[in-house]
Amino acid sequence: IKTFFLLTIVVLIAIPFSVWPGGTTRFVYETYIRLIILYFLIVTTVNSINRLKVLIGLVVILSVFLALDAAYKYIIGDFTRGRVYGMGSGLFSDPNDLALGLVMAMPFSFYICVSQRKVWKKFIFGALFFIILYATITTYSRAGFLGIIVVGSLIFWDLLKRKKTIILMVVMSCIFIVYAIAPPGYTDRIYTIFYTDEDRTGSAQERLFILETGWEAFKQRPLLGAGLSSFEVMYY
Repeated sequence: IKTFFLLTIVVLIAIPFSVWPGGTTRFVYETYIRLIILYFLIVTTVNSINRLKVLIGLVVILSVFLALDAAYKYIIGDFTRGRVYGMGSGLFSDPNDLALGLVMAMPFSFYICVSQRKVWKKFIFGALFFIILYATITTYSRAGFLGIIVVGSLIFWDLLKRKKTIILMVVMSCIFIVYAIAPPGYTDRIYTIFYTDEDRTGSAQERLFILETGWEAFKQRPLLGAGLSSFEVMYY
């Protein structure tokens, strides 16, 4: 909590020094305050292992709804600018943000599956895990792919360390199946991570430009930065 208060103080002190003080102020009272409220709600209510399990279960359930929506949109061809977007216009509407949210839910859904004693429960939660995995792939998000690699590697290492050979073999087999039914052009999309010039949409080149702009912004303002929600001013 002390660290959170310190961060908030830094945020407030940095407002006058922002390249766009008005935009930073608006972000603080429209978004940052909500995060503060959410943070304290979690800290004050999730104060036991059982409540933590309930919260994790809720995260998985909501992630499954997002995954089903994404998978359904992909199946019926409901694309926006050639890609699957999430529900509504909130945090997970963008395909990359949607993929990030789904990837974060993967380890939770996987270990809920593994922790079940009854076979039918393992099957149900295992199916939910692969629904989330497949929905992440349908977003065509390269960051989502890298997230899958990281999560998959950690799960692989943990199962190998605990000598869960059978589970490991089942997981690897299912991953190959999911990869086999991946959307057309998915491998070409991933290929552009390493060969940005092959990206016909220009998004890979744009991200490199954003990285360079961010580095220049840091060099100009190394202490407090450009200000919350002010990067677009530096970028454009």
